[in-house]
Amino acid sequence: MDNVFDKLRDLPLFQGISETMLHTLLEKYPFHFLKFSDGEQIIKAGEPCTHIRFIFSGPVRFVTKSNVAKIAISYTLQAPEVIGADYLFGLKPNYPFDAFAQGDCGVLQLTKSDYISILQSDQVFIFNILNYLSRNSQESTLTLLSMSHGNMARRLSFVLRTLVPAHSSDVKLEFKQKDFCLLLGARRSSLLTMLQDLGDKQLLNYTQSSIMIADRDIFLEKVNTQ
Repeated sequence: MDNVFDKLRDLPLFQGISETMLHTLLEKYPFHFLKFSDGEQIIKAGEPCTHIRFIFSGPVRFVTKSNVAKIAISYTLQAPEVIGADYLFGLKPNYPFDAFAQGDCGVLQLTKSDYISILQSDQVFIFNILNYLSRNSQESTLTLLSMSHGNMARRLSFVLRTLVPAHSSDVKLEFKQKDFCLLLGARRSSLLTMLQDLGDKQLLNYTQSSIMIADRDIFLEKVNTQ
């Protein structure tokens, strides 16, 4: 039980909660611990976000596809992480991605109504969710404002920062070159030059129709300090 409590207190949005408060919450609300096998689907794109979900153990693979731009982006998140808290509220509370177990994994989920009640039980929960949502919003804004005109690597970093959450690994973008160039506002020759340059620096691997990045945060740090 102590190990479970430690894991709960490590989860994003639960950090800083006292053990006494956590005991109270576990007694009052149904915490659903779900197990998934390798390859099993956890979330389907377009599904309403009716629960707050956390990766409690193991890795989860996420896949986001744009039918308009014909671009797909996938990445892996390891426990402990929150899943799509940005989509719990707002005008379109629907997940934009598919999520699959990558190996055996565990997911903790609470209904939205229970989570709202929990938010009202302790200010720490409110600060945690506000800081989480504010950080995501500010990161995108600051990245856009810091982009150098014509700097292709910065444009790619903006796409990653916007579409891929922090701590993601094994990031893969799949595309048709003309669609990806349109997204970046660049010529194909500029895209290929950027990919060759970043590939030579061992910041990514690429093919004619894909880009692979081992660690999202390390890539962003190195690109934005060049």
